[in-house]
Amino acid sequence: MSFFNFDYKKVLVFFFLVVIPLISANLTHDPNKTHWSLSPFSLIGQGIQRSYFKISSGVRGTTQMYLDLIDTKKKNKSLLQTNEELRAQLGALTELKLENQRFNKLLEFKKTSNMELLATKVIASNTLPDHSAIIIDKGYKQGVKKNMAAITPGGVVGYVVESLPKTSKVLLITDRYMVIDSIVQRSRSRALLEGHSKKYSQLRHVESGADIKVGDQIVTSGLHKVFPKGFPIGQIINIEKGTQNTIKQILVKPAVDPHKTEELFIILNANGEDLEPKVITEEEELALLQKKEIELQEEKTLDETKEATAQ
Repeated sequence: MSFFNFDYKKVLVFFFLVVIPLISANLTHDPNKTHWSLSPFSLIGQGIQRSYFKISSGVRGTTQMYLDLIDTKKKNKSLLQTNEELRAQLGALTELKLENQRFNKLLEFKKTSNMELLATKVIASNTLPDHSAIIIDKGYKQGVKKNMAAITPGGVVGYVVESLPKTSKVLLITDRYMVIDSIVQRSRSRALLEGHSKKYSQLRHVESGADIKVGDQIVTSGLHKVFPKGFPIGQIINIEKGTQNTIKQILVKPAVDPHKTEELFIILNANGEDLEPKVITEEEELALLQKKEIELQEEKTLDETKEATAQ
């Protein structure tokens, strides 16, 4: 008979040799410890739990990182917007500060001048390429008339060529149709200033044998009472000689850049203003020195008197 055929003897032998020892071991097993027969299953379960924990932790970490990135992106966008707003405010404040500084200079110049001046702002520039002109925010309703001079505290800008009710057009000193009677300040040579290009003007019709050098200052002559006498126009930057040592061209750089001017004055009445440096004679200089010596002596005497009184 085959070994695998049912046999009560074999069952009994298996029962006594296997089942009873297992039951006995189970009865004596410490409940706080994992039974040896369950250890493989316990290890497998723990491995599965660790793997699940790592996977779930990774998923949670990735999800949290993604959410953090979204939140950071929103915050960065908000910060960038705030930064742009602050930059715009800073730019506006800086522009306002610069404008106030320019207005203060205009006001200071007006206070110290005898001329009747009208402060204006540049609101546009001429779009025609053949002309250099600007539009200001004052017209004949504010007293602006054709041929009135336009200046800044730094020098000549041009003069009015057209006056409308609330605006006027000012021809700049760099325009080719501009003509101003001028004087070389050092040598007193007379000439006419005309426009040449967007950046420069030129002297024309210079007196024969005139003493003119690079670096000479050009000022207004004061004729026609449009500009005050001796007001700055520009500086000679180049003298081009022609044949037989004749002067071919004299370039002048304007004292102020008319294309960058934002505020200016219209001279309503020059009132005979003369800005030429006054020539002091030897007698006048000697009198001034004597006056100064007398003032110094009086101050010294006053100090000695105060010291004596204090003692």
